[in-house]
Amino acid sequence: MSFILKTSEPFTKDEVTKLIAENSKILDEHLELIGKSIGTRTEKWCDLVGIGNDKQLVIIEVEERYTDRMLSSIFCKLDSVWDNMTTIAQLYPAHEIDRNSFPRGIIIAPSFSKSFIRSLTYLTHRIRIDLFTYKSLDSEKGRGLLVEPVETKGNHGKSMKADKRGIKLSSPGTSSQLTTEEIMEFLH
Repeated sequence: MSFILKTSEPFTKDEVTKLIAENSKILDEHLELIGKSIGTRTEKWCDLVGIGNDKQLVIIEVEERYTDRMLSSIFCKLDSVWDNMTTIAQLYPAHEIDRNSFPRGIIIAPSFSKSFIRSLTYLTHRIRIDLFTYKSLDSEKGRGLLVEPVETKGNHGKSMKADKRGIKLSSPGTSSQLTTEEIMEFLH
């Protein structure tokens, strides 16, 4: 069997969101979708919300086009969710959301710039943002959505809310060279 595909008119944001909601396992086989559009009356924090097998909250954003503001937007949304983690966990008591685990973000957009993808490589274990691209396709069997993961090389581990470690800022003093001890203190 062979398919002949051609690029079709793009799906609307609502259509993509609905298709992702119906097929959330394509993003992560362990992802369980638990809701839509959480937030306040004046601010929406995400299009979809899910939970991973480790009980970590996952917010999913669907974008109609790439913009440079997506990165700052997802940071603000993750921060709002983090600040309201107890309330969100109370909204979904059956899912036993880990309130101490920083939420994970997923952005789904038609494309991402190389600089945007490279920016995610600078993220550390505290923030995990996964990227997926989508494209509308037509075939003899109908219209479809092709969703593909975008590889980033971020260092993604688990960060707990109880983890009080912070980054210590220190100046090198009058000397322009840092000692090994100063470097090690900064890294720990």
